[in-house]
Amino acid sequence: MKNTIYILAFILQICPVFAFQQQQGFPIIPAPAEEKYSKGEFIINDNTTIYVNDPELKPLANILVEYLDKYLGFKLSINNRERNVNCIKLKINNQLSTNTYLMNVEKAVDVEGQNYKSVANAVASLIQLVDKNASLPQVHIKDYPVHNYRAVLVDVARFWQPLETLYETIDLMWFYKLEYLQLHFTDHQRFTIPLDDYPQLKTVNANGHREYYTKEELTALVEYAKDRGVSIVPEVELPGHSTALWQTYPEVFGNVNLETGEADQLHVVNIAKEEAYSAINTIIKEVASIFYTSPYIHIGADEVSLKNIMKVPDYMDYVEKHGLLQAANGEPQELFCHFINRLNTMVKAAGKKTLVWEGFPDAGAGSVTVDKDIIVLAWNTTYNTPQNLIDHGYTIINANWIPWYLVGAMNFVPESEKAYEWNIGKWEHWQPNYPKIQLTDTTAVIGGQLTFWEQTHEQVIPILRKKIPLIAEKLWSPQLTKTMKDELALTKMDHKFQTIFNPIYIETSNLLNKNDQTFTDSIMVNLSSFQEGSIRFAVTEDWDFIDMDNAKEFVEPFVLKSSAVLTAQAFDSSNKPVGYKIQEYFTKIKPAYSYKVYGHPPLKGWQTLPSSDTLDLIREGYTGRMNKERLSQINRRLFDKVELGHIDTRFYNQYNPYLLELSGTIEVSESGEYSIEMHTYDGLAEIYIDDKCIAKGEDFTDSAEYFQTDLSKGSHALTIKYYIKNIRNRLSIKYKGGNMAEYEPFENLVKDMVKYP
Repeated sequence: MKNTIYILAFILQICPVFAFQQQQGFPIIPAPAEEKYSKGEFIINDNTTIYVNDPELKPLANILVEYLDKYLGFKLSINNRERNVNCIKLKINNQLSTNTYLMNVEKAVDVEGQNYKSVANAVASLIQLVDKNASLPQVHIKDYPVHNYRAVLVDVARFWQPLETLYETIDLMWFYKLEYLQLHFTDHQRFTIPLDDYPQLKTVNANGHREYYTKEELTALVEYAKDRGVSIVPEVELPGHSTALWQTYPEVFGNVNLETGEADQLHVVNIAKEEAYSAINTIIKEVASIFYTSPYIHIGADEVSLKNIMKVPDYMDYVEKHGLLQAANGEPQELFCHFINRLNTMVKAAGKKTLVWEGFPDAGAGSVTVDKDIIVLAWNTTYNTPQNLIDHGYTIINANWIPWYLVGAMNFVPESEKAYEWNIGKWEHWQPNYPKIQLTDTTAVIGGQLTFWEQTHEQVIPILRKKIPLIAEKLWSPQLTKTMKDELALTKMDHKFQTIFNPIYIETSNLLNKNDQTFTDSIMVNLSSFQEGSIRFAVTEDWDFIDMDNAKEFVEPFVLKSSAVLTAQAFDSSNKPVGYKIQEYFTKIKPAYSYKVYGHPPLKGWQTLPSSDTLDLIREGYTGRMNKERLSQINRRLFDKVELGHIDTRFYNQYNPYLLELSGTIEVSESGEYSIEMHTYDGLAEIYIDDKCIAKGEDFTDSAEYFQTDLSKGSHALTIKYYIKNIRNRLSIKYKGGNMAEYEPFENLVKDMVKYP
C-alpha cells in the first residue's frame, strides 16, 4: 500500500492528468449522470473567492474553504459579491429537477443545486475533481442519483463506537454522496442514547469510560451531518434486541417476577403492557427531537422471540381488550404486528416515517395488517421475501447480505468483486440453502444500504473506505459504474480522502511479514503526515481513544519492543487537530508456523476441504502460537469467546472464507497413543504428522470430533489445513496422552521456529 501511494503521488506530481487521460475526463465517484469536458482548466489561487446566493449555503462554503485548504494548503475567502471570473459560485435553484445539481467550470465555477443536499453533493464532486496543482478541468456536469435512499448502518450498541468514528463516517459518506447514516443505538448490550427518564441505561466499561452519548454530543453530530447533506437515522431496536431496556427497567419495559423480584427473561419488551407503550412513546418523542433532520425513525422489529410473552400476567387482558383473538388463542404474531402499528402511529405523530427490518410474517397476522406506509428494509429474505412485501403494497429498501452486509465479529466482509454484479433488485444470502433473488420490477425499491454490524471501532473506517465508493456508485449511477473496477481511480480517490481527513502515515521496519503487524524483537516506527504541522502519538496497551492534547510530539523514529496500540494524530501550526486519529496494533510474537492463505472460495463455501493446487495463493508469512495476549485481542472482537486450545487462524485485514495451511514442528516427549479433540465449527480441518493425516474433520457443527493416533518420541513435521465455510473463523485443537487427566491445548506440543527471515 505504501509503495502504491508513493508511486501514485509521484505520477500526479509530474503529470496530473496522465493517470486518467485514458478516461472521458477526470473521474468522479460515483460517476455523474452527464459530463462533458472541454480543453482548458480553471486554476484556484489566493484570489479565488466563494460566493453563495443563499445564506443557507454558508456552511457549505465554509466546508469548501476548509477542505480546499487541507488539500491545497491555502485558504479562500467568502465574498458577498458574485464575480464572473475566478469565483466559485454556490447557488440553490429550486427549478431544477429533484436532487439534481449542475456544475459548469470555465472562467468561473458555477454550481447550482435543487436543494441544500444537492449543492452538498456538487461540492463533494468539486473536491474530487481538483488536483494538487489547484486545477479543475473545464467541464459541464448534470448529475442526480438514480436511487434516493443511499445509506450506511453503523452498529454503536453491540460494540461501542467513539464519536470520532461517527464523524469520519459522515465525512466519508459526504465524500461519496451517501445520504443516510443509520445508527443502531440500542441492543442487548447497550442503550447509547441518553434518556431523561431512564438514567440507569448509561453504560460504563471496565476502564471507567462511558459508553453512551450525551445529548450535546448527538446534537453536534446531527448538525455536522446536516452541514454535509447527511441525515442521521436513529434506530431504537424493539421489541427484540432490547435486553438493556427490560433488564434494567423491568417494571416499565418487562415484567418483575413476584417470587424473585428480578426481571423475567422475556427476550423482548413486554408488548402486552400499556405502561411499556407509554414509555416507548416518550422515547420516540425524545429521539425525534434530537434527530430532527431525519425523515425517518427505525424501530427494529426483527428476530423477535415471542414464546415467553404469553406467560406475563398482562398478556390475556391486553390482547382481549384490543380484539386480538388469534393472540388470545396462542398465536402472539398477531400481537407483534399490533405492536408495530402502534409504534408507527407514535412515529408519525412525531413527524417521521417508520422504518422496520423485514421481520413480520406475510402482510401481518390474524386480524392485524401491518400498516402499508411503513418502509421495510429487506435483509434476510427468510421472514418475508422482497417480492411478497412488494405484492402486498410495501415500499422496501435493499439491505441484503451479499455484498453489503459486514459483520466484524464474524470476520465477514464480502469481497469487492461481488459488488460488480449486484443490482438494486438482487438479494443473496450467505447461507447455502437460500436461493438468489432477482426482482424484475424494482419500482417499489427506493434504495439500498450497506450494513456494518458488531465491529470494533478500529475496523470501521478502513473497511468502509473500501466499500462505500462501490455502493455509492451502484446506488447513484448504476447504469455507468465505470470507476468501480478501476483500481487506480479508487486508489487516487482514497488517497485524496486520506490527505484531507486522515493524513497520518505509519511506516515501520523489521515487521515479520509485509502484510501483518507482527514482529519478533523490535520494530522502528516512523510517522509522517500529508499536512503541514506536527504529529502527536501515544503508545498504550489498550484500544481506548485517548486525549491527544497531552500526547507526546513526534520528533524522530522510535522503537517498539513489546505489543502495543499506536495512536497518532496530525496537528496544524496553531495546534488544532487535522483530520482524525489513526490506530494500529503491533504484536510481538515467537514464530511457530509458516502460513499460507489460499482462495477464493465459492459463495456458498466448499463442501469438502479443497486442494491448494486449485486455488490462488493470497498471502503467506509466519505466525505464532496462541497466548493469553493474542487471545484477549481476538476476544475483544467476539461475543462467542474462544479459549486456550484455539488456533490463531486470523490475519491482519484478511476477511471471509479461505483455505489456510499452517506448517511447523511438534516435540513429543513420550511415545504412545494420543487422543485429539478438534472443533471446526462451520469449517473443516485436517492434521498431518510427518505427512500422514491423523485427523480429518467432517462435522460442520459445534460438536467436537475425536481421533486416535500413535506418536513416537521426538520431533515431527506438522501441517494443519483449515478452511472457513461461511462466517465463523474458529478452530480449536486439544490433545491427551499417557497419564494426562484432561485435554490440553495441542499447541503445547508445537515448537518455536528456529529459522525464519
